Formats: sequence, structure tokens, C-alpha cells
Amino acid sequence: MPKSTTGRLEKLAKDNLIPHVKWAPLRHGVIIRAGILTELYNHGVTQKQLPNLRALANYMNAEYGKHSGKMCIFADRAILTKYFDEQNDLETGDE
Repeated sequence: MPKSTTGRLEKLAKDNLIPHVKWAPLRHGVIIRAGILTELYNHGVTQKQLPNLRALANYMNAEYGKHSGKMCIFADRAILTKYFDEQNDLETGDE
């Protein structure tokens, strides 16, 4: 398994092991669908903190648009790295 959070997420998405997150080979990243909100709410995120998928896209600085007729987030490797790995480095002091 890759060491970086982004690498692990990409591996799991490529293997189709994460619900609501799919690998997007043409965009070199992932597609995140609205069902992820339910998962985040189940893990303590509130609707006030994250009211909808567009809010998550804005927070991640990622593209928000339609894929297969449904709204989703498109996040390439650069966005994922900035969102997961750089943020984790700041929190743990591992720069």
C-alpha cells in the first residue's frame, strides 16, 4: 500500500473499494459522489459544517459538475495531495 494518503485513496479508488469514490483515469484523479456526505455525517461531520456536495468541492478547491447525469466532485492528484497530504503534514508537523 502506498504511504501517502493520496496514494492510498487512489489505490482504493482504482480497485473500486470505496463507496461513492471512483477512479477517473481520463482526469488522473477521482470522482466523488454525493453519497460520501452520508458517510461523513455518520462520522461526525454536521450538515451545518458541510451542507452539500458543492460545499465539499469548494472546501477542497475541486471541480464540481455532472458525470453520468449526477453531480459530483472531480479531484485530480494535485488537489488530493493538497487536501490530504499537505494538510496532514501541517497537523502532524511533518513538513
